[in-house]
Amino acid sequence: MKEAREKGEEIRRTVRNGDDPSELRKKRKIEIKKNVFNTFENIAREWLKKKRGSITPRHALCIMRRLEANIFLFLGSMPIKKITPRELLAVIRQIETRGAFETAHRMLQKRSRTDI
Repeated sequence: MKEAREKGEEIRRTVRNGDDPSELRKKRKIEIKKNVFNTFENIAREWLKKKRGSITPRHALCIMRRLEANIFLFLGSMPIKKITPRELLAVIRQIETRGAFETAHRMLQKRSRTDI
């Protein structure tokens, strides 16, 4: 009961402020869908599809394997705009901890590209 009253009060406040509650719900749904689609993994896969014409299939496969093995596990489901440099650096440091310095370097290099 308390939750329903609070929700009703929130809707009344929204209307008093001149906003349409149904429009706000629609905007929230759109924002949620954007965040689901704009994850690091989805953007990286889309980027790789675009690059397939300019790189060899073997190289594309190597890039995808590196991303799947090293990055997607930690950052793949995060909205790309919410990933901070600190979070990315933490993942790169984990790769370095395994002794995979070349992989860490390549992952950092791919992340800093301007066409991603």
